[in-house]
Amino acid sequence: GYPGGGYPGGFNPGGNGQVIECSSRNYRPARCAATIRAGAEVERVLGGECIQGRSWGWDRGGIWVNNGCRARFRIN
Repeated sequence: GYPGGGYPGGFNPGGNGQVIECSSRNYRPARCAATIRAGAEVERVLGGECIQGRSWGWDRGGIWVNNGCRARFRIN
């Protein structure tokens, strides 16, 4: 591992990542506000197909979903 149990660049995947749920109902686009510094990843898909860049994505203001993607996202 790395000294101090940390990861290179100070990124800690198991750290204080907030988890939010975001749903595209009836295949409509939706946004879920969150403060995203380093990125976001799917923690668990709850419904539909969640493909980054196609049916979900993120920017500094939050997560967007589309095409029926319903998931829990971990915010970094």
